[in-house]
Amino acid sequence: MAIKRVWIEPGCIMCDQSVENCPEVFEIPLGAETARVKEGVDPSKHQEAIKRAAAACPVVVPMPLRVAMSAEDRPIRSGGVAPITAL
Repeated sequence: MAIKRVWIEPGCIMCDQSVENCPEVFEIPLGAETARVKEGVDPSKHQEAIKRAAAACPVVVPMPLRVAMSAEDRPIRSGGVAPITAL
């Protein structure tokens, strides 16, 4: 099953780890206050890179990182607590 949705939780410090690990999905636009997911990207085509980006994130925020492979699957905690969430 594929990752269906990816987003950045509040707390991103723009360390560039998301972009370095998965530039196909993440970007930090000039003047932005946080990293963000590129529009129109199919996250199912970049699953391993998304997981690497989430694992590389150095930030701890209240919302745990969740990776679910489909709507039927239960979320799986992966790599600690970070602001990148994939569902």
